[in-house]
Amino acid sequence: MSLAEEKAWRALAAIPGLGSKALWRIADLLLSRGRTASWLLENPQPAREILAGLKAGTVPADLSLAESAGQVPALPEGVTLLHPLQPAFPRRLLERRTRLPLPALLYASGDPALLGLPAVAVVGRRDADEEARAIAAALAARLAEGGAAVVSGHAAGIDAAAHAGALRAGGATLAVLPEGLGGFRARPELRSLLGAGQALFLSQFHPTAGWAPFQAMARNKLVAALADAMVVVRCGLERDHRGRRSGTFDA
Repeated sequence: MSLAEEKAWRALAAIPGLGSKALWRIADLLLSRGRTASWLLENPQPAREILAGLKAGTVPADLSLAESAGQVPALPEGVTLLHPLQPAFPRRLLERRTRLPLPALLYASGDPALLGLPAVAVVGRRDADEEARAIAAALAARLAEGGAAVVSGHAAGIDAAAHAGALRAGGATLAVLPEGLGGFRARPELRSLLGAGQALFLSQFHPTAGWAPFQAMARNKLVAALADAMVVVRCGLERDHRGRRSGTFDA
């Protein structure tokens, strides 16, 4: 992807009030016209027409994507942007976006080609006991040996065990983050294993975004959407004593 194309999509995403639904529609319109987001940099009037039809009052009258794109800072080293017009963008998200609230842009660190592998999500409790973690690791290893990528949310407990199991087996794992990739570091128990297998770290959040509870819930939906199947190794009740729904059940 060209730098101009990356900056054009990031400039679009930075427009106040423009969310994933609008970005998906922009992608559909650009695809139908055989255009790219960077084309909008030199053709601001079509940009206004496209965006004005999405949400009244969203687009400022003096919209200049070229100027906006010029102000977009560079992504952190090793981080790339995936958008719906790219061949590398996850096929599963394209297929499921009308049924689920899924992001139109993803930030990635690692090899995006891993998104084309068969994928199984292995998830569960953060406070899982040793037995449950061992089950998750063994299952992930078997899946990886069979050629599937293991998807999980890079949290403590079952998530970390699943990532580690896939990497120890020399396989692939997709770690979906509830935070931005800008200051991200892999979990300590995974760092020494990254050379043994292949890992792709993904985030739907701006690289500078820190962790937040609502982002963790959104991350859970993305974990599910990126997989062909999901295995819940161990989880708690659907709702806690305050009535809050479990992230596993929410996904």
